[in-house]
Amino acid sequence: MRESEYHLSIDLEAELRKITRNQHLNRVHYLVQLIRHAVLLEPREIHVHSRRRQVEFSQDGRAVSAAEWQLLELLFGRHRVPADTQQQALSRLEERYGIALLSLVLTFPEVYIGSGTRRLAATTAGVEFQISENHVAGYRVTVIRPAAFRADEEREIRYFCSGMEVPLYFNGERINQAIPFTGQILARRFADDFGRGAVGIPGSGDLCAYDFFKNGIRFGIKQFIPADGRIVRGIWDSCLRDYERQYRASIQHGEAQQRRQTARLYGALRRQFVALDGPDKLRIKKILLGLDRDSWRANWGDIPLFHAQAYEFCFSLENLLRLKIRYGGIPFTAQPDASAPADVPRLLPEDVYFLRNDLAEPVRLYQGGCDRPSIRRRLRRWLDRYRPPVQEAVAVPARLGWVMERLNHDDQRHRFCLCRGASRIVPDRRGFDVVYLSLQSMAVRRLLDRLAREPHQLTAIRYALLSLAAATTP
Repeated sequence: MRESEYHLSIDLEAELRKITRNQHLNRVHYLVQLIRHAVLLEPREIHVHSRRRQVEFSQDGRAVSAAEWQLLELLFGRHRVPADTQQQALSRLEERYGIALLSLVLTFPEVYIGSGTRRLAATTAGVEFQISENHVAGYRVTVIRPAAFRADEEREIRYFCSGMEVPLYFNGERINQAIPFTGQILARRFADDFGRGAVGIPGSGDLCAYDFFKNGIRFGIKQFIPADGRIVRGIWDSCLRDYERQYRASIQHGEAQQRRQTARLYGALRRQFVALDGPDKLRIKKILLGLDRDSWRANWGDIPLFHAQAYEFCFSLENLLRLKIRYGGIPFTAQPDASAPADVPRLLPEDVYFLRNDLAEPVRLYQGGCDRPSIRRRLRRWLDRYRPPVQEAVAVPARLGWVMERLNHDDQRHRFCLCRGASRIVPDRRGFDVVYLSLQSMAVRRLLDRLAREPHQLTAIRYALLSLAAATTP
């Protein structure tokens, strides 16, 4: 369209085209900008009809305001106005998302806009404003565009706008849906007066990613390497209605909420870790081993990240550190070893590196005979082997009957029983390890009560009891 036809100054037209290019990410993004503009008018429905040579867009909310229409007439009217007046009109239109309508005139050869009784027709002959007797609810826009655009229009709208609450129809099919948030191991949703969102620990990837929406319409994505190592994926849907230059307020508030909710998500790992599946536990473990080493023991030391000989994810760092007193360091095997004591963990190479290099803990390979106890202790164990294993056992209280049955079920190497003396592990003549659990020990009673409340944590509690008994075995 020629400059003389609507009396825009050369500088102003160049600025307007620059704004148009910035808002239109590609050749069909103008539809997304129209939807942003329409949402402010509170429609009940938005319809997009894509045909071979044209697109029809309509919304049934409020009509284009008289002030916005006057700004369009000021810029494209037949009468020349000063450049500073045009600049002010352009700025006011931008604050109303009116650039979405204005840029259509500069981008396409034919555009027709009807709102209320007002009409705008932009063709190669110029721009005309008319008043009609027929009333159009909301507004209706018809754009003549190349047929090649049609293939990309639906994909563009689905990607950017499908999270809207306002019903959105493309060629008669509603494409609204909740903003997708899948593929997370653990997730947390939240909301406040400024919007709503979610954070989650993704099942793969080493980068954090935030997806930003405003009123259900996507406007950006941020990917970055987390400074503290906490990998997270988040979404934020701002409910701010006013125009924002570069969405600064929505981004700042969204990022602040994401950081707060990420801290809460990771803070809940202690309670949720034991309920995860094996692959998800491995993913969480990989992330946790890369976090800050100075506060690692205080934050994550009670999560069972390390393997036992026959079971996975049974020992926490606190459990491993108790072995230092008995073995002079943290013993481990690299492969399952049937001859190793039950309290000797099976560590992966990354576990050994983490304990030795990041936490500076003494870690040494379990050597079997080299790690045998003293002669006095071995003699006492040899004598205990011929002592009837039930002489110290006491009757099981009725409330703990089924708990003890669960402990002894499917355990081929250990037999648990209760006693009044100190907890300890005694080998018997049949090749079993009899684990005496002291009823006088508060730690034992707490673990048995926990098993009664949370039977799904049987494996973790069984190895915690073994660790307690091993620590007090002479």
